Amino acid sequence: MCTRKTPGKLYVFFVSVWVLLVSAPVHFAFSQSGQNGQSVDEIMSAINSATPARNSQGESFRGQLRPINFTQISAGLDGKLIRIPVRAGNRVEEGDIIAEFNCAVERANNTIEVAQEEAASRRVQINERLRELNNMSELELALSRSELDVARAEVDRTSSIVSECVIRAPFSGTVTEKFVEAFQFVSRGEMLLELTDTRNLEIEMVLPSLNLNRYQTGQRFEFLIDETDQTVEAVIDRVVNVIDPVSQTIRVIGTLVDPPTNLMPGMSGVVFFPE
Repeated sequence: MCTRKTPGKLYVFFVSVWVLLVSAPVHFAFSQSGQNGQSVDEIMSAINSATPARNSQGESFRGQLRPINFTQISAGLDGKLIRIPVRAGNRVEEGDIIAEFNCAVERANNTIEVAQEEAASRRVQINERLRELNNMSELELALSRSELDVARAEVDRTSSIVSECVIRAPFSGTVTEKFVEAFQFVSRGEMLLELTDTRNLEIEMVLPSLNLNRYQTGQRFEFLIDETDQTVEAVIDRVVNVIDPVSQTIRVIGTLVDPPTNLMPGMSGVVFFPE
């Protein structure tokens, strides 16, 4: 004959099962602590450190440091590299040579075009004098002036090519990637180096768009960095006014106030906005 459980007994039964499920991981952790020589305090400290940080005075979100200046430097012409005096990790200053091509042919062509421009300029001067003496037609003078314009354009073209023979650092930073080596032939547009300004950083955050009005330019906040356990002051610099329709989030960029010198791009942490 089947017996039916009363509601009170069912309640006691489900509570007992819940207690067993909740206490099982803690009991396992404590039993493992005895085997590994860990104390209860150490286990609780590990549990607390794994808990997401939250500011009791306001909201907290994740943020990441990124460089303000970052670029991938490509070849401006087809040619052979004769030197590339930097390696990944090297610090360079703005204007330092970071790559150089063998441009003997390009420089020779530029010299020829400069000489032809000088000759065309002389012809125009002579023709203008002859025109004043009525010994040359207006058409011939106009043609000589057009030839001078063409010669000047050729000088500009070849000078532009020669200017690509030596590549200088556009800003001070660190070489983070090197894709080619000296004496290698590269094509125009091929990637040579990656340069990152590791000293001027900003914080990028992805925040809920529902609270968009709460995040205004100039608003101050704190940034707790995971890697260094440092808290730095920051301020909202700008809001990227495009909302992601899927996640309903918006990108917010902040700048650091008096940042320490040991920060690096890619470091992440918790952003605290006071209420």
